[in-house]
Amino acid sequence: AYRRLTLRDQAAYDRRTCVQYVATRVRQADGAGCVAVEPFGGSEARVLAEQESPYVTRVYCHEGYMMELYADASAELSPGDGEKIMPADSLAFALEDGLLTVTAGVDGAPSTLVLALRSGEGVGA
Repeated sequence: AYRRLTLRDQAAYDRRTCVQYVATRVRQADGAGCVAVEPFGGSEARVLAEQESPYVTRVYCHEGYMMELYADASAELSPGDGEKIMPADSLAFALEDGLLTVTAGVDGAPSTLVLALRSGEGVGA
């Protein structure tokens, strides 16, 4: 019984950690026109642009991991080029009317978080 409870609690912690990681990254970069959701390598990525900089940070899911890739926006890179952050089955983003919805699947169970962007509408959905 203890093992089952421990596994359940760990899975819930992992789901919360995944969406909270994305929330923290968005809050760090939330500026006018700096948050977007774009296709990347066959899935969607949350893209954070830096003010007056050619660099962007992409957060996406690839081969069972939440990944992060910091690079020049014009660089021809693939999803495998990013850094593994934590295990994740899926990661989906929706940007509409200044609200970013993040849904992360960890161990087969989804966790969703809706963020109101302080800067208002992002650059794309």
